[in-house]
Amino acid sequence: MPDGSRNVEAFQACLRAPFATLGITTTGTHVTGIRFLAPSIAAKAPKKNTIAFLACVQIQSYLDDPNFTFDLPLRLAGTHHRLAVWEAMQRIEAGKTRTYGELAKDIGSSARAVGGACGANASWGRAAKGSSVTSSAGSWGMKALSEADAKLLDRFADGLWLNDGLARNTLESYRSDVTQFAAWLDARHGRSLLDAGAADLQRHLAWQVESKRAKPRTTGRMVSSLKRFFQFALREGLRKDGPAADLESPKLPRSLPRSLTEAEVESLLEAPDVATTQGLRDRAMLETLYASGLRVSELVGVKTVQVSLDMNVIRILGKGAKERLTPMGEEAAQWIARYQREARPGLLKGRKSDALFVTARGAPMTRQAFWSLVKRHAATAGIRQAISPHTLRHAFATHLINHGADLRVVQLLLGHADISTTQIYTHVARERLKALHRKHHPRG
Repeated sequence: MPDGSRNVEAFQACLRAPFATLGITTTGTHVTGIRFLAPSIAAKAPKKNTIAFLACVQIQSYLDDPNFTFDLPLRLAGTHHRLAVWEAMQRIEAGKTRTYGELAKDIGSSARAVGGACGANASWGRAAKGSSVTSSAGSWGMKALSEADAKLLDRFADGLWLNDGLARNTLESYRSDVTQFAAWLDARHGRSLLDAGAADLQRHLAWQVESKRAKPRTTGRMVSSLKRFFQFALREGLRKDGPAADLESPKLPRSLPRSLTEAEVESLLEAPDVATTQGLRDRAMLETLYASGLRVSELVGVKTVQVSLDMNVIRILGKGAKERLTPMGEEAAQWIARYQREARPGLLKGRKSDALFVTARGAPMTRQAFWSLVKRHAATAGIRQAISPHTLRHAFATHLINHGADLRVVQLLLGHADISTTQIYTHVARERLKALHRKHHPRG
Protein backbone atom coordinates (compact mmCIF):
# COMPACT_ATOMS: atom_id res chain seq x y z
CA MET A 1 0.00 0.00 0.00
CA PRO A 2 1.56 3.31 -0.98
CA ASP A 3 2.01 6.23 1.37
CA GLY A 4 2.68 9.19 -0.93
CA SER A 5 5.78 8.23 -2.85
CA ARG A 6 6.77 5.59 -0.32
CA ASN A 7 6.09 1.90 -0.45
CA VAL A 8 5.02 0.26 2.81
CA GLU A 9 6.81 -2.93 1.81
CA ALA A 10 10.10 -1.11 2.39
CA PHE A 11 9.37 -0.95 6.10
CA GLN A 12 10.41 -3.69 8.48
CA ALA A 13 7.38 -3.00 10.68
CA CYS A 14 4.33 -0.76 10.97
CA LEU A 15 3.21 0.07 14.49
CA ARG A 16 -0.24 1.46 15.31
CA ALA A 17 0.03 4.42 17.72
CA PRO A 18 -2.81 6.52 19.22
CA PHE A 19 -2.12 9.35 16.76
CA ALA A 20 -0.86 7.58 13.63
CA THR A 21 0.75 4.50 12.16
CA LEU A 22 4.52 4.45 12.52
CA GLY A 23 6.79 2.84 9.93
CA ILE A 24 10.11 1.46 11.16
CA THR A 25 12.99 0.94 8.71
CA THR A 26 16.18 -0.91 9.54
CA THR A 27 19.53 -1.58 7.90
CA GLY A 28 21.56 -4.49 9.21
CA THR A 29 21.72 -4.06 12.98
CA HIS A 30 20.50 -0.45 13.18
CA VAL A 31 17.22 1.43 13.15
CA THR A 32 17.55 4.00 10.35
CA GLY A 33 14.15 5.63 10.35
CA ILE A 34 10.78 5.99 12.06
CA ARG A 35 8.15 7.77 9.97
CA PHE A 36 4.49 8.71 10.13
CA LEU A 37 2.32 6.75 7.69
CA ALA A 38 -1.22 7.32 6.51
CA PRO A 39 -3.80 6.38 9.21
CA SER A 40 -5.45 4.00 6.74
CA ILE A 41 -2.37 1.80 6.58
CA ALA A 42 -2.72 -1.31 8.72
CA ALA A 43 -0.13 -2.25 11.33
CA LYS A 44 2.24 -5.04 10.33
CA ALA A 45 4.42 -7.24 12.51
CA PRO A 46 8.22 -7.09 12.07
CA LYS A 47 9.47 -9.20 9.16
CA LYS A 48 11.70 -11.59 11.08
CA ASN A 49 13.88 -8.67 12.10
CA THR A 50 15.10 -8.51 15.72
CA ILE A 51 15.91 -4.80 15.63
CA ALA A 52 12.50 -3.90 14.20
CA PHE A 53 10.82 -6.02 16.86
CA LEU A 54 12.80 -4.33 19.65
CA ALA A 55 11.96 -0.94 18.14
CA CYS A 56 8.24 -1.79 18.29
CA VAL A 57 8.56 -2.90 21.92
CA GLN A 58 10.47 0.20 22.98
CA ILE A 59 8.22 2.63 21.08
CA GLN A 60 5.22 1.04 22.77
CA SER A 61 6.98 1.50 26.13
CA TYR A 62 7.55 5.16 25.25
CA LEU A 63 3.87 5.62 24.36
CA ASP A 64 2.99 4.23 27.79
CA ASP A 65 5.68 6.25 29.59
CA PRO A 66 7.17 9.43 28.04
CA ASN A 67 10.13 9.12 30.44
CA PHE A 68 11.15 5.77 28.92
CA THR A 69 14.79 5.73 27.73
CA PHE A 70 15.57 4.08 24.39
CA ASP A 71 18.65 1.87 24.02
CA LEU A 72 18.32 0.89 20.37
CA PRO A 73 21.35 0.99 18.06
CA LEU A 74 20.61 3.91 15.74
CA ARG A 75 22.24 5.09 12.55
CA LEU A 76 21.41 8.61 11.48
CA ALA A 77 20.07 8.83 7.95
CA GLY A 78 18.71 12.03 6.45
CA THR A 79 19.42 15.26 4.67
CA HIS A 80 22.45 17.41 5.50
CA HIS A 81 20.18 19.82 7.39
CA ARG A 82 18.61 17.07 9.52
CA LEU A 83 22.00 15.64 10.41
CA ALA A 84 23.15 19.12 11.43
CA VAL A 85 20.09 19.53 13.67
CA TRP A 86 20.55 16.16 15.33
CA GLU A 87 24.24 16.86 15.88
CA ALA A 88 23.34 20.17 17.54
CA MET A 89 20.84 18.40 19.80
CA GLN A 90 23.51 15.92 20.86
CA ARG A 91 25.62 18.82 22.08
CA ILE A 92 22.98 19.93 24.60
CA GLU A 93 24.25 19.28 28.10
CA ALA A 94 22.44 16.72 30.26
CA GLY A 95 19.35 18.22 31.90
CA LYS A 96 19.58 21.48 29.90
CA THR A 97 16.75 22.84 27.75
CA ARG A 98 17.07 24.82 24.51
CA THR A 99 14.44 26.19 22.14
CA TYR A 100 14.30 25.38 18.45
CA GLY A 101 15.18 29.03 17.82
CA GLU A 102 18.40 28.71 19.83
CA LEU A 103 19.37 25.56 17.97
CA ALA A 104 18.58 27.31 14.67
CA LYS A 105 21.08 30.08 15.46
CA ASP A 106 23.79 27.49 16.07
CA ILE A 107 23.46 25.98 12.60
CA GLY A 108 22.25 29.03 10.62
CA SER A 109 18.72 27.76 10.10
CA SER A 110 15.18 28.71 11.13
CA ALA A 111 13.18 27.57 14.14
CA ARG A 112 10.47 26.11 11.89
CA ALA A 113 13.02 24.07 9.92
CA VAL A 114 14.67 22.82 13.11
CA GLY A 115 11.28 21.81 14.51
CA GLY A 116 10.51 19.91 11.34
CA ALA A 117 13.83 18.08 11.51
CA CYS A 118 13.12 17.11 15.13
CA GLY A 119 9.89 15.49 13.94
CA ALA A 120 7.72 17.09 16.61
CA ASN A 121 5.49 20.11 17.08
CA ALA A 122 6.69 21.08 20.56
CA SER A 123 8.62 24.33 20.98
CA TRP A 124 11.33 22.88 23.18
CA GLY A 125 14.23 20.50 22.59
CA ARG A 126 15.58 18.71 25.66
CA ALA A 127 18.59 16.45 26.05
CA ALA A 128 17.82 13.86 28.73
CA LYS A 129 21.40 12.68 28.54
CA GLY A 130 24.30 14.01 26.48
CA SER A 131 25.88 11.74 23.92
CA SER A 132 28.71 9.66 25.29
CA VAL A 133 31.28 11.19 22.94
CA THR A 134 30.34 14.80 23.62
CA SER A 135 29.85 14.50 27.37
CA SER A 136 33.05 12.57 27.93
CA ALA A 137 35.18 14.84 25.79
CA GLY A 138 33.63 17.91 27.34
CA SER A 139 34.10 16.82 30.93
CA TRP A 140 37.79 16.08 30.36
CA GLY A 141 38.47 19.27 28.41
CA MET A 142 39.31 17.47 25.17
CA LYS A 143 38.07 17.72 21.63
CA ALA A 144 35.41 15.37 20.30
CA LEU A 145 36.36 12.03 18.80
CA SER A 146 37.29 11.61 15.18
CA GLU A 147 34.65 10.19 12.90
CA ALA A 148 36.60 6.94 12.54
CA ASP A 149 36.89 6.42 16.31
CA ALA A 150 33.22 7.34 16.84
CA LYS A 151 32.11 4.76 14.26
CA LEU A 152 34.43 2.18 15.78
CA LEU A 153 32.88 2.77 19.21
CA ASP A 154 29.40 2.44 17.71
CA ARG A 155 30.40 -0.91 16.24
CA PHE A 156 31.93 -2.03 19.55
CA ALA A 157 28.83 -1.05 21.56
CA ASP A 158 26.46 -2.64 19.03
CA GLY A 159 28.41 -5.89 19.21
CA LEU A 160 28.23 -5.97 23.00
CA TRP A 161 24.50 -5.28 22.93
CA LEU A 162 23.64 -7.81 20.24
CA ASN A 163 26.04 -10.63 21.15
CA ASP A 164 26.37 -10.42 24.92
CA GLY A 165 23.00 -8.93 25.87
CA LEU A 166 24.61 -6.54 28.35
CA ALA A 167 22.44 -4.12 30.30
CA ARG A 168 22.22 -0.51 29.10
CA ASN A 169 24.08 0.88 32.12
CA THR A 170 26.93 -1.60 31.56
CA LEU A 171 27.15 -0.65 27.89
CA GLU A 172 27.28 3.03 28.78
CA SER A 173 30.11 2.39 31.24
CA TYR A 174 32.18 0.47 28.68
CA ARG A 175 31.62 3.09 26.03
CA SER A 176 32.39 5.98 28.38
CA ASP A 177 35.68 4.42 29.53
CA VAL A 178 36.91 3.71 25.99
CA THR A 179 35.76 7.16 24.85
CA GLN A 180 37.82 8.81 27.57
CA PHE A 181 40.89 6.86 26.49
CA ALA A 182 40.32 7.68 22.80
CA ALA A 183 39.94 11.40 23.55
CA TRP A 184 43.07 11.38 25.75
CA LEU A 185 45.09 9.48 23.13
CA ASP A 186 44.07 11.87 20.37
CA ALA A 187 44.74 14.99 22.47
CA ARG A 188 48.11 13.81 23.82
CA HIS A 189 49.58 11.89 20.90
CA GLY A 190 47.32 12.56 17.90
CA ARG A 191 46.65 8.86 17.36
CA SER A 192 43.48 6.86 16.81
CA LEU A 193 42.20 4.00 18.97
CA LEU A 194 43.53 1.28 16.67
CA ASP A 195 47.03 2.79 16.81
CA ALA A 196 47.26 2.58 20.62
CA GLY A 197 50.11 0.63 22.19
CA ALA A 198 50.47 -1.07 25.54
CA ALA A 199 52.51 1.88 26.86
CA ASP A 200 49.65 4.25 25.93
CA LEU A 201 47.23 2.24 28.02
CA GLN A 202 49.55 2.26 31.02
CA ARG A 203 50.16 6.01 30.72
CA HIS A 204 46.44 6.73 30.44
CA LEU A 205 45.62 4.73 33.57
CA ALA A 206 48.46 6.45 35.43
CA TRP A 207 47.11 9.83 34.29
CA GLN A 208 43.65 8.90 35.55
CA VAL A 209 45.03 8.08 38.99
CA GLU A 210 47.44 11.03 39.25
CA SER A 211 45.38 13.80 37.66
CA LYS A 212 41.81 12.70 38.24
CA ARG A 213 42.31 10.82 41.52
CA ALA A 214 40.62 7.74 40.09
CA LYS A 215 39.89 5.18 42.79
CA PRO A 216 40.91 1.51 42.52
CA ARG A 217 37.37 0.40 41.69
CA THR A 218 37.12 2.98 38.90
CA THR A 219 40.54 2.01 37.56
CA GLY A 220 39.56 -1.67 37.64
CA ARG A 221 36.46 -0.94 35.57
CA MET A 222 38.55 1.01 33.04
CA VAL A 223 40.96 -1.92 32.72
CA SER A 224 38.01 -4.23 32.08
CA SER A 225 36.57 -1.86 29.45
CA LEU A 226 39.86 -1.48 27.59
CA LYS A 227 40.51 -5.22 27.64
CA ARG A 228 37.04 -5.82 26.23
CA PHE A 229 37.52 -3.26 23.46
CA PHE A 230 40.86 -4.57 22.26
CA GLN A 231 39.60 -8.16 22.43
CA PHE A 232 36.85 -6.99 20.08
CA ALA A 233 39.41 -5.33 17.79
CA LEU A 234 41.51 -8.51 17.73
CA ARG A 235 38.49 -10.73 17.07
CA GLU A 236 37.27 -8.52 14.22
CA GLY A 237 40.68 -8.50 12.57
CA LEU A 238 41.17 -4.77 13.17
CA ARG A 239 44.45 -5.46 15.01
CA LYS A 240 46.93 -8.30 15.03
CA ASP A 241 47.83 -7.94 18.71
CA GLY A 242 46.13 -7.16 22.01
CA PRO A 243 47.82 -4.23 23.76
CA ALA A 244 45.59 -4.61 26.82
CA ALA A 245 46.42 -8.27 27.39
CA ASP A 246 48.99 -7.54 30.12
CA LEU A 247 46.94 -4.92 31.96
CA GLU A 248 46.27 -5.89 35.55
CA SER A 249 43.37 -4.66 37.64
CA PRO A 250 44.25 -3.11 41.00
CA LYS A 251 43.51 -5.19 44.07
CA LEU A 252 40.28 -3.99 45.60
CA PRO A 253 39.81 -3.85 49.36
CA ARG A 254 37.02 -6.13 50.54
CA SER A 255 34.08 -3.93 51.48
CA LEU A 256 31.12 -5.60 53.11
CA PRO A 257 27.69 -4.43 51.96
CA ARG A 258 25.71 -2.34 54.41
CA SER A 259 22.68 -4.11 55.77
CA LEU A 260 19.94 -3.57 58.33
CA THR A 261 18.97 -5.61 61.34
CA GLU A 262 15.64 -7.38 61.26
CA ALA A 263 14.26 -4.87 63.78
CA GLU A 264 15.36 -1.94 61.59
CA VAL A 265 13.70 -3.52 58.56
CA GLU A 266 10.46 -3.91 60.50
CA SER A 267 10.61 -0.23 61.50
CA LEU A 268 11.23 0.79 57.91
CA LEU A 269 8.36 -1.31 56.58
CA GLU A 270 5.97 0.22 59.10
CA ALA A 271 7.05 3.83 58.40
CA PRO A 272 4.67 4.65 55.49
CA ASP A 273 1.19 5.93 56.36
CA VAL A 274 -0.99 3.26 54.80
CA ALA A 275 -4.09 5.40 55.32
CA THR A 276 -3.01 7.37 52.23
CA THR A 277 -2.78 6.09 48.66
CA GLN A 278 0.90 6.96 48.33
CA GLY A 279 1.71 5.50 51.74
CA LEU A 280 -0.02 2.25 50.81
CA ARG A 281 1.94 2.13 47.56
CA ASP A 282 5.21 2.75 49.43
CA ARG A 283 4.43 -0.03 51.92
CA ALA A 284 3.70 -2.45 49.09
CA MET A 285 6.96 -1.53 47.33
CA LEU A 286 9.07 -1.86 50.47
CA GLU A 287 7.48 -5.19 51.35
CA THR A 288 8.07 -6.46 47.81
CA LEU A 289 11.68 -5.29 47.79
CA TYR A 290 12.54 -6.94 51.10
CA ALA A 291 10.57 -10.12 50.38
CA SER A 292 12.09 -10.71 46.94
CA GLY A 293 15.53 -9.03 47.00
CA LEU A 294 14.94 -7.31 43.66
CA ARG A 295 17.24 -4.64 42.26
CA VAL A 296 15.58 -1.23 42.34
CA SER A 297 15.52 -1.08 38.52
CA GLU A 298 13.74 -4.43 38.51
CA LEU A 299 11.22 -3.29 41.13
CA VAL A 300 10.19 -0.06 39.40
CA GLY A 301 10.03 -1.90 36.08
CA VAL A 302 7.60 -4.59 37.24
CA LYS A 303 4.45 -4.77 35.10
CA THR A 304 1.10 -5.94 36.41
CA VAL A 305 1.23 -9.00 34.14
CA GLN A 306 4.52 -10.11 35.72
CA VAL A 307 2.97 -10.63 39.16
CA SER A 308 1.09 -13.79 40.11
CA LEU A 309 -0.74 -13.27 43.40
CA ASP A 310 -2.06 -16.84 43.24
CA MET A 311 1.44 -18.33 43.19
CA ASN A 312 3.15 -15.45 45.07
CA VAL A 313 5.87 -15.07 42.43
CA ILE A 314 7.18 -12.26 40.20
CA ARG A 315 8.61 -12.83 36.74
CA ILE A 316 11.70 -10.62 36.49
CA LEU A 317 13.76 -9.66 33.46
CA GLY A 318 17.10 -8.91 35.09
CA LYS A 319 20.59 -7.96 33.95
CA GLY A 320 21.54 -9.16 30.52
CA ALA A 321 17.85 -9.81 29.72
CA LYS A 322 17.95 -12.93 31.93
CA GLU A 323 14.54 -13.99 33.15
CA ARG A 324 13.88 -15.52 36.55
CA LEU A 325 10.90 -16.32 38.77
CA THR A 326 11.24 -14.81 42.24
CA PRO A 327 9.00 -15.78 45.18
CA MET A 328 7.75 -12.89 47.29
CA GLY A 329 5.88 -14.49 50.19
CA GLU A 330 2.31 -14.11 51.39
CA GLU A 331 2.90 -10.87 53.31
CA ALA A 332 4.15 -8.97 50.27
CA ALA A 333 1.45 -10.51 48.07
CA GLN A 334 -1.24 -9.28 50.47
CA TRP A 335 0.15 -5.73 50.44
CA ILE A 336 0.34 -5.73 46.63
CA ALA A 337 -3.24 -6.95 46.41
CA ARG A 338 -4.40 -4.25 48.82
CA TYR A 339 -2.44 -1.59 46.91
CA GLN A 340 -3.97 -2.67 43.60
CA ARG A 341 -7.43 -2.64 45.11
CA GLU A 342 -7.34 0.52 47.24
CA ALA A 343 -4.52 2.80 46.04
CA ARG A 344 -3.52 2.21 42.42
CA PRO A 345 -6.86 3.29 40.88
CA GLY A 346 -6.70 6.54 42.87
CA LEU A 347 -3.17 7.24 41.66
CA LEU A 348 -4.03 6.54 38.03
CA LYS A 349 -7.27 8.60 38.09
CA GLY A 350 -8.65 6.80 35.07
CA ARG A 351 -5.37 6.74 33.15
CA LYS A 352 -4.02 3.47 31.80
CA SER A 353 -0.62 2.02 32.68
CA ASP A 354 0.83 -1.48 32.65
CA ALA A 355 3.35 -0.53 35.36
CA LEU A 356 2.53 -2.05 38.73
CA PHE A 357 3.84 0.84 40.83
CA VAL A 358 2.87 4.32 39.66
CA THR A 359 3.39 7.87 40.89
CA ALA A 360 0.75 10.40 41.93
CA ARG A 361 0.75 11.60 38.30
CA GLY A 362 -0.01 8.13 37.00
CA ALA A 363 3.47 7.61 35.51
CA PRO A 364 5.62 4.56 36.31
CA MET A 365 7.72 4.90 39.45
CA THR A 366 11.36 5.83 38.77
CA ARG A 367 14.56 4.73 40.51
CA GLN A 368 15.29 8.27 41.64
CA ALA A 369 11.81 8.82 43.09
CA PHE A 370 11.87 5.53 44.97
CA TRP A 371 15.37 6.28 46.32
CA SER A 372 13.95 9.50 47.78
CA LEU A 373 11.02 7.62 49.30
CA VAL A 374 13.30 5.10 50.99
CA LYS A 375 15.44 7.85 52.52
CA ARG A 376 12.36 9.69 53.81
CA HIS A 377 10.83 6.58 55.37
CA ALA A 378 14.21 5.61 56.88
CA ALA A 379 14.32 8.99 58.63
CA THR A 380 10.79 8.44 59.91
CA ALA A 381 11.79 5.01 61.21
CA GLY A 382 14.75 6.50 63.09
CA ILE A 383 17.39 4.71 61.03
CA ARG A 384 20.53 6.84 61.29
CA GLN A 385 22.78 5.15 58.74
CA ALA A 386 22.57 6.21 55.11
CA ILE A 387 20.56 3.63 53.20
CA SER A 388 19.36 3.10 49.67
CA PRO A 389 16.95 0.67 47.99
CA HIS A 390 19.92 -1.67 47.52
CA THR A 391 20.32 -1.84 51.30
CA LEU A 392 17.07 -3.82 51.46
CA ARG A 393 18.43 -6.22 48.84
CA HIS A 394 21.49 -6.71 51.07
CA ALA A 395 19.22 -7.23 54.08
CA PHE A 396 17.18 -9.81 52.15
CA ALA A 397 20.28 -11.88 51.36
CA THR A 398 21.94 -11.46 54.75
CA HIS A 399 18.84 -12.44 56.71
CA LEU A 400 18.29 -15.50 54.52
CA ILE A 401 21.84 -16.72 55.19
CA ASN A 402 21.54 -15.90 58.88
CA HIS A 403 18.52 -18.20 59.02
CA GLY A 404 20.33 -21.06 57.27
CA ALA A 405 19.51 -20.60 53.57
CA ASP A 406 21.77 -22.36 51.08
CA LEU A 407 24.16 -20.06 49.22
CA ARG A 408 23.13 -21.45 45.83
CA VAL A 409 19.48 -20.70 46.57
CA VAL A 410 20.34 -17.12 47.51
CA GLN A 411 22.34 -16.82 44.28
CA LEU A 412 19.29 -17.86 42.24
CA LEU A 413 16.98 -15.52 44.13
CA LEU A 414 19.30 -12.55 43.64
CA GLY A 415 19.93 -13.34 39.98
CA HIS A 416 23.73 -13.43 40.36
CA ALA A 417 25.58 -14.97 37.42
CA ASP A 418 28.55 -15.97 39.61
CA ILE A 419 28.43 -17.57 43.05
CA SER A 420 31.44 -15.46 44.10
CA THR A 421 29.21 -12.38 44.04
CA THR A 422 26.83 -14.02 46.49
CA GLN A 423 29.60 -15.25 48.82
CA ILE A 424 30.10 -11.74 50.18
CA TYR A 425 26.95 -12.26 52.26
CA THR A 426 28.54 -15.16 54.12
CA HIS A 427 31.21 -12.70 55.24
CA VAL A 428 28.50 -10.29 56.40
CA ALA A 429 26.90 -13.05 58.47
CA ARG A 430 30.30 -14.06 59.87
CA GLU A 431 31.09 -10.49 60.90
CA ARG A 432 27.71 -10.30 62.61
CA LEU A 433 28.49 -13.45 64.60
CA LYS A 434 31.87 -12.02 65.61
CA ALA A 435 30.22 -8.82 66.80
CA LEU A 436 27.71 -10.79 68.89
CA HIS A 437 30.55 -12.85 70.37
CA ARG A 438 32.53 -9.73 71.31
CA LYS A 439 29.47 -8.16 72.87
CA HIS A 440 28.12 -11.06 74.89
CA HIS A 441 30.98 -13.50 75.60
CA PRO A 442 33.03 -12.83 78.77
CA ARG A 443 36.23 -13.47 76.79
CA GLY A 444 35.05 -11.47 73.77
